[in-house]
Amino acid sequence: MFRLPLHSKDVSSRQFRFYISLRHSTRNHSYWLILFVAMNQVQVGLH
Repeated sequence: MFRLPLHSKDVSSRQFRFYISLRHSTRNHSYWLILFVAMNQVQVGLH
């Protein structure tokens, strides 16, 4: 699947809670999952 950035646990946990809230508020789970992974990839690239 995919790996969450372990070097930034605070940011990851905050984004993860944000993602969970989005996931519960919509039925497009795959869309939000792709968006979540994309945001993490961008952050890894910036670091």
